[in-house]
Amino acid sequence: MKVVKVLRKTLKIFLIALASLVLLIIILLTIAKLSENRISRLVLNEVSEMIDAPVTVDNVSLLLLRKFPYATVEFHGFKMGVNKSGTINSLNIFENDTLISIRELFVSIKSKPLLKSKIEIEKIEIEGFTFNYNVDSTGVSNIDFLLATDTTQIDDEDTSATVLDILLSNLTVRDVTVNYNDEQLKAKAKLHIPEMDITGRVLNEYYAGSIKGKALATNISFDDTNVYLMDKISIDFSLAYDDGKVDVESVYLQTDGATLTAKGEAILADSIFVDMTLALSEVNLKELSKYATNEMLNEFGLVSIDGQMQLDAKITGYVYDTLVMPQVQASMSLKRGTIKTTDYPEIKHISFNGNINALDPNNFATISAQFNDFRVATNKSHIDLSFTASNLDKPTYNVKTSGHVNFDEFSSLIPDSTVEYLTGSMAFNLSTSGTLPDNLGMENADYFLERTRLEVKVSNLSTALDSIDEVKNLNFNFAYLPSKQISISNLSLEAPGYGVALQNSSLSGKILGFVRDMDNMGVDLDSYFIQMGNNTIEGKTYVKGLENVTFKTDTKANIDFDELRPFIPDSLVENISGKAMVSLKSYGKVHLDSIEDKIMHIAFEQSSISAQMRDFSFEMFDDTLVKVNNLSLDFAMANDTMRIDNLYGNAHGIEFWMDSTEIWNVYKAFLLEQKDLKVIVNTHIRASDIDYAQFAPLLETDSTQVSIPEEEPMYIPQYIARGTLSANSVKYDNMVLSDISAKFRVDDSLYIADDIKFNAFGGNMVTSVLYDMRYAGKEKVEFKNTINGMDIRQLLIDANDFGQTYFTHENIEGILTSSVNGRLFVTGDSIHYDKITMLGNFKLENGGIYEFEPAMELSKFTNLRELDRIVFRTMVSSIFIYDNKVFFPKTDIVSSAIDMAAYGMQSFGKDYEYHLNVHLSDVLLGKSQKLLKKQGMESDIFEGEDKSKRSGLFLVSYDKEGETKNGFDTKSLQRYMKTVIRVHERGLNLIFNPLLQNYSTDIDRKEGKRD
Repeated sequence: MKVVKVLRKTLKIFLIALASLVLLIIILLTIAKLSENRISRLVLNEVSEMIDAPVTVDNVSLLLLRKFPYATVEFHGFKMGVNKSGTINSLNIFENDTLISIRELFVSIKSKPLLKSKIEIEKIEIEGFTFNYNVDSTGVSNIDFLLATDTTQIDDEDTSATVLDILLSNLTVRDVTVNYNDEQLKAKAKLHIPEMDITGRVLNEYYAGSIKGKALATNISFDDTNVYLMDKISIDFSLAYDDGKVDVESVYLQTDGATLTAKGEAILADSIFVDMTLALSEVNLKELSKYATNEMLNEFGLVSIDGQMQLDAKITGYVYDTLVMPQVQASMSLKRGTIKTTDYPEIKHISFNGNINALDPNNFATISAQFNDFRVATNKSHIDLSFTASNLDKPTYNVKTSGHVNFDEFSSLIPDSTVEYLTGSMAFNLSTSGTLPDNLGMENADYFLERTRLEVKVSNLSTALDSIDEVKNLNFNFAYLPSKQISISNLSLEAPGYGVALQNSSLSGKILGFVRDMDNMGVDLDSYFIQMGNNTIEGKTYVKGLENVTFKTDTKANIDFDELRPFIPDSLVENISGKAMVSLKSYGKVHLDSIEDKIMHIAFEQSSISAQMRDFSFEMFDDTLVKVNNLSLDFAMANDTMRIDNLYGNAHGIEFWMDSTEIWNVYKAFLLEQKDLKVIVNTHIRASDIDYAQFAPLLETDSTQVSIPEEEPMYIPQYIARGTLSANSVKYDNMVLSDISAKFRVDDSLYIADDIKFNAFGGNMVTSVLYDMRYAGKEKVEFKNTINGMDIRQLLIDANDFGQTYFTHENIEGILTSSVNGRLFVTGDSIHYDKITMLGNFKLENGGIYEFEPAMELSKFTNLRELDRIVFRTMVSSIFIYDNKVFFPKTDIVSSAIDMAAYGMQSFGKDYEYHLNVHLSDVLLGKSQKLLKKQGMESDIFEGEDKSKRSGLFLVSYDKEGETKNGFDTKSLQRYMKTVIRVHERGLNLIFNPLLQNYSTDIDRKEGKRD
């Protein structure tokens, strides 16, 4: 029962309240209807005062139930214009530009104050909002009046906080359009917002609110740009603000070629704290490239660009001017990138993937970057790169790159003034890591060298500076290791202009020292091999120091002079050919400023050289003397000693050989001029057929030759040259010597030729000669000679009678066998005839003497005409020279005309003295046939005894100091002549005793007892 009473009372109260409400609504509707225009005008004035700008409307309606219990004033065609400082008609503004146009504006006001004609706005709703922002050509905009400063002091109550509080907490905007047009910048755009919800709260200095909506920008243009090609920009956003804290719930911006999203928060204070995530995705470079102007594209020669790019970043931390920076972590990537230009090869592919981290940008040590899979590729070339870097205070890096470059693609980029063309390709791999030094100068180059690895492969590289300086088909593999090891392999190239063609060449070694101490740098090549056709160089070499050079080398070379001929000027060499093999071992230390002082010491004392030359031919240009054909030899040099073996050559048609040749002390004795040492040569030389006529023109003196000032005479050291000489034959005019051989020894004052042998004129000769100049004023020549079976007439015929007419080939004939020893003294080129001594034994067989002047004088005396022609089988005589005279002891002559014995003297002048023993019967009657038969002389072929044992007539013929006699001899003359001959002959036998003669050609020859 009690419950019913309560319900009834409650219902009664509700009905009273409802009735009151209905009554209130009715009263309000009545008042509103009666005062609709007045209320609308009050609301419009309130709005105008809030925004401080003139407004107009097309239609106003009062809706009391739309937002009950609030009354709502609906404005249709709401417009706000520019304040012209004139009288403002609230409904019809004059002389103004439309700033804001709103299709429908709903203003909700409180009902109770309305009864007192007061307007208190509770909520504003906007639909169809259009905002026009215009700037004329002078830079004046249609919103400048809103920004103008009012200098009149107004003491009215500040209601801005209330207005802002109302707007932020009760504003809903739909279908917003913003039109922007700037005639000064020649820019325009249209922004459309379908719906945007704004809520907020302002209380004194407290601000809070949020905004959420979507915007769309179209009709965008900007002078001198291609922004007008952009279809649209759309953005979805949801932001909140609460007393300094900005919460970005989401921002999603999308345009034709890119999408940007953002999410996070920021706290606004003296130092701004940011915690934000950004993402730039779906970046289409091809689409974005349309915004570049033709002028910009032409400047860079860009035809097209494409690719998909992505950027993700997270920003966390405080921001305060430039003193405090937030933490940044970003990653980026590019896929399927391409670039096409007018001047450069088309890049078919660009891609990369990397990240950048700045954990504390105020501390560079925390900044790092890492990029992987960075690749740039053209149609035929590509480069791959990956790297990491950290700690910008002292950057630490790690770089790896590789690639393949086809030079054909880039040859058009090189000016014609630099090279004519460039073809080929190069592949490379490079890796390096470390910490970047403070100074990047040369003093820190070693740091990079010790942390870098490089591999390069060049294939078929061809280029040319001009028609001569051209390189074709250059190929090589190069490698460098952090241990400073270097290697080059498979090196080959062609240089047609120089005739160079390297192939299969290589080297490997190590760089010595440090770049910071370049003067002490060097290289240790443990092997190298260079080949050019048949020419090769190989070995190993150590070199250190650029000024004080320390070196050691072991090198071998094969040389083909036929292939090297094009490199030698024609002005120097007319012809050169053949092959050589050279081996060099050397070491030393030398300063470049004094290399000329050290090079010879190193060459002779610290080097070992060996060479083999085969079929070498050489001919000087316009020089008929220097000409060698088919030269071959084995050469070696070490410790100031040279050795030549197996030498063979052909000069002017003459073949020559040399073997077992050694030369000592050339450097010490000749170049260093060490007086206690001698240059020593030991050799064995042989030649083929030698014709003096070939050399006669070369030895002729040029009478027109201009005299040359005498230079300082060259130092000639003490020397000894010894060995053997031989030749197949030597021809001098008509004389031909064959099977020639000799031993020789020569020093600075003693010349010896021993055992000189040759065949000539039907016989052979053996001779030894010594020329001694060791004692000034007593130069002498000693000789010994043996002739066996030589045709004396043939000798005189071939020798053109030695240029004399006193005793010629017409005066004598016969086969000569002799043994002669002699000595003579000379001064300069003058012979001391008074000091000539000679002792000889002669045998003339099957010979004769014809029309010899002394015999013809006797023939006049005896009337024995047979003396004009004396034919004999054998004549044996001993002849010696002493005191400027030629003596011959008693000689028996058995001839077809007469038998006789003769002895006498012939001076080097006109004096002579001949003693003859002839048979009277031979003189008066001639030799009988019986006697001739007994002596075997029936003909000119003698077969009997050679001596005449018959007694005869003694005759003498002499011419001494103008006194002459041709007649009968006297015993006193005979006795005197025989005594003189006997005394002189005994003395000469002692002088020419073999035990006292020395023709030794040994280097350490022992001197015999001197006379």
